[in-house]
Amino acid sequence: SISINKDLLVLRKVISALKKDQHKAAIMSRKGSPIHVPYRDSKLTRLLRNSLEGTSRIFVIDSVSCGCDCSEESSTKLHNLQKCSTNKAL
Repeated sequence: SISINKDLLVLRKVISALKKDQHKAAIMSRKGSPIHVPYRDSKLTRLLRNSLEGTSRIFVIDSVSCGCDCSEESSTKLHNLQKCSTNKAL
């Protein structure tokens, strides 16, 4: 479970870096220094690199629970899925 959590944390960092890079490109030209995207920090992000860069498509499926004991985890999952779905560059 530690490895999965690390991979998901790195995936979140990659998505955030891609959003920053997309926002930076919209504001100014690409003459500035590029933002580092940490694809190599986990196996998951290395596997998803083409999808995250927009050269292929990705379909995300996740499960959530209605139980009170899992509400925080389900809320976090839904928040992360929403961030993925609103990013059109992905």
